[in-house]
Amino acid sequence: MRLGDHVIARLVGHTLSGQTSRYGEVRDATVRNAANGIAETIARYLDGDSAKVLAFASRSASA
Repeated sequence: MRLGDHVIARLVGHTLSGQTSRYGEVRDATVRNAANGIAETIARYLDGDSAKVLAFASRSASA
C-alpha cells in the first residue's frame, strides 16, 4: 500500500504548511480508506495469514 505524504500526515493528525500544502488537500474518505487498509493489513499480520517470519542468525558468545 502506497500512501502520499499528505495522507500520512492526516492519519497521524499533522497538518502541512507551505506553498504546496494548498494543492494537497486530502478528502476525509481518502483518509478513512487508508486507515481501513492499514487496519486490515495489521489484522492479517496478527492472524498470521500474510506474515513471513524470518529466522535471525544466532549470536556468538563473544558478541
